[in-house]
Amino acid sequence: MPSDKIIAGYRANATALGTRYDAIDPMHLYRQVEAFLPTAPARILDIGAGSGRDARHFARQGHHVVAVDPVPELRQMPGTDGITWIK
Repeated sequence: MPSDKIIAGYRANATALGTRYDAIDPMHLYRQVEAFLPTAPARILDIGAGSGRDARHFARQGHHVVAVDPVPELRQMPGTDGITWIK
């Protein structure tokens, strides 16, 4: 199945991908839309969460975050405690 091959590629490269994803500062990423984001505590759903960069960002602000990603190696990146992960 093609999706299995894609997931396998993400699994094999999870550490490198996590490093690349986390290199982007979420404060900079969301600066232009900050006025439209909810104030904490809100419920946030991060679909395709990857390394959890955005989920961590919102959890640190006091939001209740559910993050979804099919790659277990990405779901287990450091600093994702306090986030509810779904595969």
